[in-house]
Amino acid sequence: MEYYRRNQQIAVRVDAGEELISAIRTICEKEHITSAFVQGIGFSDELKVRVYKKSEDKFYFKTFQESMELTDISGNIFVAENGIYPHLHVTGADEEMNIRGGHLISCLIGATAELLITIADFDITRAMCDDLHLGLMRFGGNA
Repeated sequence: MEYYRRNQQIAVRVDAGEELISAIRTICEKEHITSAFVQGIGFSDELKVRVYKKSEDKFYFKTFQESMELTDISGNIFVAENGIYPHLHVTGADEEMNIRGGHLISCLIGATAELLITIADFDITRAMCDDLHLGLMRFGGNA
């Protein structure tokens, strides 16, 4: 992984064989980032995602162990009880151009990923919503 920071933006390249979420956490720890937004593209060899089915109040998990073009990586970063939490969603296309995606659990990079992290100048947190059993975004003061 390599990255370059200028003011409130960080350009990131994650290399083949690296895990995407871990790379983002490493940058956040080194750069003392607690609130930010992420966007990117890339290529994966293994993609683990989940989706939430509200009518069942249940999460479904799936692992794709195949090469996929990551057509979008997006989300936010905040501090949770267990530390830095990159909350990312992803879409990927296989060789048949079938699109798959969901909430990103982990992603093993196959060739490269290119990201832009934009640091927020306000706090982003999460609070549980009892009705949905999901953590909803909350906003605070200065980060």
